[in-house]
Amino acid sequence: MNAQTRLTLTDNYGQTYKPTSPITRIGSSPQCNIVLDEPDVLSNHAEIRLENGYWILQDMSGESGIGINGEKIQAPYQLNNGDVIAIGCSILRVFIENQQPTPTLDESTYKPSQNTSADLSGFRSSGEYTPASPPITNQSVATPPPVPTPKIYQKNRVTAAVLAITLGGLGVHKFYLGKPVQGIFYLIFIWTYIPAIIGFAEGLYYLSLNDQQFAEKFEPKPTSA
Repeated sequence: MNAQTRLTLTDNYGQTYKPTSPITRIGSSPQCNIVLDEPDVLSNHAEIRLENGYWILQDMSGESGIGINGEKIQAPYQLNNGDVIAIGCSILRVFIENQQPTPTLDESTYKPSQNTSADLSGFRSSGEYTPASPPITNQSVATPPPVPTPKIYQKNRVTAAVLAITLGGLGVHKFYLGKPVQGIFYLIFIWTYIPAIIGFAEGLYYLSLNDQQFAEKFEPKPTSA
C-alpha cells in the first residue's frame, strides 16, 4: 500500500481503525471490516476502497444515506484529511497521512471534498450536524480541532444485564448499580421468586438500551461540593 495514503478512522469513542485492504466494509454485521454497533447502522452500510492512491467512500445503504461534513452524499466520494463521516448515529473522523494534493476529477464520478477540516463539536448523537461557527473567510489555515476524549462510563450495561438475568433474585445487579436498599428488598423476598422474575425482565431492559441511554438512567450523578 502506498505509504502516502495510509488511512485512519476514529469513531465516537476514540476507537481507531486502519484499513489495510483495498476494500473496507463498514456496517453492523460482524462480517464487516469495521463494525459499528449503533442505531440506524445497516449490516453493510458503506465501503471504502483504495483507487489510484485515493480513498473513495461508497454508500451501500440506499435510502439511509451517509453524511459528510454535515451533507448527505449521493455518489462515490473522495475522502480528504479532516473529513467527518456520519453513518447512522456513528461518527468517523478521517485522517490521511501525508495526503497528496487532490487532482481534478470528473464530478459526475466522484464528489470532491469541500472542507479539508471539520469541527466535531457540532455533531449530536443522532448523527446530525450543526456548524459550530461561521466558515473562515480569510486566507489563514484553521487548526483542526482535537479529537474528543471518549467518555468512560463507571457502570457497564452488559455486566448489569448479565447480573440481573442470572442473579436477579439475589438483587446483585442492584448492588452493582449502587442501589443497596433495593438489593436488600430483593434478598428479603427471594423466597417468593418475584425478585428473580423482576431481575430477568430488568436484564432484558438493560440490553435494549445503548450505552449512552443506560448511563443517563443508571450512572451515579455527581454530587455538588
